[in-house]
Amino acid sequence: MANAETAYLAKRAATLVNPSTNDQIFLQADNSALSAFVAIPGDFVSGTSRLDGKCIYVRASGKATVAANSTVISTIYYSPTARTSITFNGTGVATTGAVQTTGTVTASVNWFIEYTAIWDITTKIMGGYWDSFSSLTPTFTTTAIATNVTAVDLSVSGPGFICGAHLGTPNAASVVTMSEFVLEVL
Repeated sequence: MANAETAYLAKRAATLVNPSTNDQIFLQADNSALSAFVAIPGDFVSGTSRLDGKCIYVRASGKATVAANSTVISTIYYSPTARTSITFNGTGVATTGAVQTTGTVTASVNWFIEYTAIWDITTKIMGGYWDSFSSLTPTFTTTAIATNVTAVDLSVSGPGFICGAHLGTPNAASVVTMSEFVLEVL
């Protein structure tokens, strides 16, 4: 995304092997006690945030190698404690939806998810829209409105986004990787 004021990159994520229950959260490759997260900067000056009314853009991309016919779903989650959120929390803001592989041969699927949000300092609501793409049989989701996230307090440290993935049909030889996870203030 062009003309970003600031970009925040997640640390390199470890590969998820056979992620089969809800979403397994991508963890940092060098520290599995922490998620591969992108933090939302607080940036408060005299009680006013420079993020109030500005767009926040989050993008995750990666690849899934599926060893058998399965559905792969990747999701971006908002978390008030993103750095230490290492388990599924249910507050998804954007998803790739179902990426269906065909047959029983190993297939590689590229994917990305984009979430654009705006935050209001008065109501502490973050809302926006998302879209995604997957590549085995190229699929682009129609831009969809995300459910508002409430009680988003950016005056404290810790809020941000995490990403997870899971398979519809488990297979020990299947893996999902996240190549990029970035937050930009527009």
